[in-house]
Amino acid sequence: MKLDTLLKKPLWLYAAVSVLAVVLMALVSVIWAPQMQQWEERLASRTWSLANPNATERRVVVVDIDEKSTQALGPWPWPRERVATLLTGLDAYGVNLKVVDVLFDGAQDAAQDQKLAAALKAGAPTVISQLFALSPQAQVKSGQLAGAMGTCPANNSVSQPFGTPAFGFMGAESALAQSSAGVGHITPIIDTDGNIRRVPAVVCYEGQAYPALAVASLAAATGAQPVWHTTQAGLFSAGSAQLIDVGGLQLPLDDKGQLRVSYQMPRDGFASVSAVDVLQGKVPPSMLKGAWVLVGSTAFGGGDAVPTPQGGAVGGVEVHAQLISAALDARTPFAPAWAPLWPLATGLLALLVLVFSLRVAGPKAAVFMPLVAVATGASIFAVHAVLLLVAHQWLGWGQPVVFVALAAVLLTASEMLRVRAERERLFDNLTSYLPEGAARRV
Repeated sequence: MKLDTLLKKPLWLYAAVSVLAVVLMALVSVIWAPQMQQWEERLASRTWSLANPNATERRVVVVDIDEKSTQALGPWPWPRERVATLLTGLDAYGVNLKVVDVLFDGAQDAAQDQKLAAALKAGAPTVISQLFALSPQAQVKSGQLAGAMGTCPANNSVSQPFGTPAFGFMGAESALAQSSAGVGHITPIIDTDGNIRRVPAVVCYEGQAYPALAVASLAAATGAQPVWHTTQAGLFSAGSAQLIDVGGLQLPLDDKGQLRVSYQMPRDGFASVSAVDVLQGKVPPSMLKGAWVLVGSTAFGGGDAVPTPQGGAVGGVEVHAQLISAALDARTPFAPAWAPLWPLATGLLALLVLVFSLRVAGPKAAVFMPLVAVATGASIFAVHAVLLLVAHQWLGWGQPVVFVALAAVLLTASEMLRVRAERERLFDNLTSYLPEGAARRV
């Protein structure tokens, strides 16, 4: 269809421009797919700042080997005998679960290792940590792997992978691994901006499936074996295509079999006590009685500082605390099965709003359309925020808003071109029977 014909038929013009906007957006999304995805992640991470700043978590308590503790008792890492004393002290407080975000790789003093092994066996169930190397270039192997939840299927599909492959590991000393109630990995997925937004729910190494520390902790607390489920969620389903069930607690997974970390709980919402206060018996008993405690180090030089979307570097123990807290409240973020429809739905609705607004605005389109585009973009963000913070469904808002801006610019430009063409046709008609000056005044 020729341009002159399009300019005479507004609806056809708007349809053509809309198709052009869709094509351009599709090209951008394909050509710069990795960059767009990372940009989308960064934008969505900002939404966590809108969560309730007064929320608190008292079921999960962080026992922090912090600066106060290292100044009082010496630099980290501590002798294993002292760690054993810390765990014994937690049992004396009546905790229900001990999760230790510390690597006990390699044998040390035999007597101290025996004391730590005894502390791991005694009292409340204790879950310790191991670390995997996800890069083929890092094939270090130390300690003993433990805590496998089964075997990894040999026929993992690209669309629904069972676990994240690993190429090396740092496990606990053999006697310590055998003495604990569970072992979980603390291997994060580090995005290009350095932030941790996901953790592999399961790592596959030499055919065995090893759960994340949060998953292993839930298993130890409930006494249930983690079970991986591939659901039959249809395109219009609000559920996740993959999930791990641990004693009735369901953790939805993304398309790579990874857990998305919820940062909905504010950083200061977690109860945190200094390890030295536990050792000295200074913690109020009510604070630890019946709690699930996570032991980790935030002390300078501890080597466990990680950046998160909440800003700044924090102890890695906070990531595991967020995962466990979210699992208990069934608010682990996930992309629902209907996620592919999200850009289509937002794009179609945005086009309808923009075209309707264009027809209503008339000659004031240049002023009116930017306002409509901003309002439409804000509405998309609002829906995204509600879905994430209330329904815990992760749907990006950056690309839909870019499409709104692109479509608004193209539609406004096409309308201005159409109006100009109409004026020129009117002028040509008038000059056929009026002087040029009179035609211009008309």
